[in-house]
Amino acid sequence: PEIILVVIVLLFVYKHFPTTNNVPPTTALCSEKTSLSLFLKDFENKKLVVNYFKPTEAGVVTEDISSLDPGSDKKSVSEWGGLVEFTSKTNEIVAKLWR
Repeated sequence: PEIILVVIVLLFVYKHFPTTNNVPPTTALCSEKTSLSLFLKDFENKKLVVNYFKPTEAGVVTEDISSLDPGSDKKSVSEWGGLVEFTSKTNEIVAKLWR
């Protein structure tokens, strides 16, 4: 999950903080003076929360699943809000079609 977050942040930053003077993005990322560098430093101080929007009979309820702990006793946390179940089913379908 951390690598996905890093990729998303880098794509966001690359889109919203374009480099100038044909400087490669890697050089711009390392520069202390760029707004990108300031953005990343500020981003480090933020708390990121992962919420699961759980459907119930009473409506949709949010649940904090930020730990994303596969060993958790709570099914919503251990299955990452249904993502594990979804990918497992998708893999099964692809495997059946591949045979």
